[in-house]
Amino acid sequence: SALRPGVLSYKDAKGDKQVLFVRGGFADVSANGLIVLAEQAVPLAEMNDERFAHEVKLASDELASAQTEDSRRLASERLAQIETLRGVVRH
Repeated sequence: SALRPGVLSYKDAKGDKQVLFVRGGFADVSANGLIVLAEQAVPLAEMNDERFAHEVKLASDELASAQTEDSRRLASERLAQIETLRGVVRH
């Protein structure tokens, strides 16, 4: 399954909860567990205004360079998701 930009939480091998900002990627669920291949994964605690501004710029650049209607739609959705997440994390 495709992953959209958002928050991913999991328990590490010690049982401690970890929370990451994931820029996108893929997840594969099987009987043996879950595999996540992320474009980028950053501890959510490190996602400050500067990091979010960088993510917004990357998504905006992707939108500006999109060549097809589908790529424009996907880039626009990604930008909106990152901006929404930034608003949620600030609160």
